[in-house]
Amino acid sequence: MKWVSIAISIFTLTITGLWLLGNLISDRWGWSQWLAWIPTPIVLVLLITTFFITFISKCKKMSAFVTIIFTTSLLWFVFIENKFFADATSQQGFKIVGWTMSHPKEAVSKESADQLIKLNGDITLLTHGWHVRGEHSIKEWIGEDNKRVISGPFTLLTKLKVIEVQTLIASDGVYLSMFTIDTTEQLGKPLVLWAIDLPSSLATIRMNTASRVRRILDSIEYNRPDVVLGDFNMTRNSYAIKTMFPTLIEASDIGGIGLIASYPANFSLYHIDHILLSKAFNCSSYEVINPGIGRHRVQIALIDSKK
Repeated sequence: MKWVSIAISIFTLTITGLWLLGNLISDRWGWSQWLAWIPTPIVLVLLITTFFITFISKCKKMSAFVTIIFTTSLLWFVFIENKFFADATSQQGFKIVGWTMSHPKEAVSKESADQLIKLNGDITLLTHGWHVRGEHSIKEWIGEDNKRVISGPFTLLTKLKVIEVQTLIASDGVYLSMFTIDTTEQLGKPLVLWAIDLPSSLATIRMNTASRVRRILDSIEYNRPDVVLGDFNMTRNSYAIKTMFPTLIEASDIGGIGLIASYPANFSLYHIDHILLSKAFNCSSYEVINPGIGRHRVQIALIDSKK
């Protein structure tokens, strides 16, 4: 029995070591992105299972060692990777809602629209929200004088005046659009929001995508973003995200609350939908909620301008 216990311990500690390496080096290289995508809950399950096996096998030293590793990993998961005991510093602020709607939208269009109206964002950004944006309830919610602004796969819903819309990138599965919204009354200046949707294929090397996005951005003129929102298909604070947007900050790092993982919705393991902010903005609250529809959770952030 002891040799089985030792073999399982070696396997678990190897996976844990690879998980740790992935957290340290991120998706800097193609091979390392696979390590960065090892889910922490899976590591915790392996560790607690190994603890029980080593305990039953009376491998006291290994059991104690695994306990220390498990406790450290659990603290990381609860307090660093997520913010289970954090409270919102304020319930006030400019509300941004983002939803990647990669589900059968026509079948649950009305239900999806009801969820969006309930959330009542000042700005709501849908990715692939084709049928939902046509719902009569959505038209009533934003008002007859307000348009659903569409660019590529993105739909912007807001009662505020949209000053400018521009497609920045639409190539090989990479979509990036710019919306400039008149938020002078609410935030003291117009808000430049970039909507992003990046390839989700497992075979896609994230750094290759990030480098391509960066090269294109360096070759065109644009207004620098205050907010970048959408489906990155990259993990939080990854090297690839920093390559594309080196000066922006994860809203979840500032105002994160609860479980901060967006995919899959019912048992979220990965934070791949993000809201990035410029340093000119605060975030009093950032959370991802399960709408009970679709594969992605909904992002909600309350922001305000720094004084």
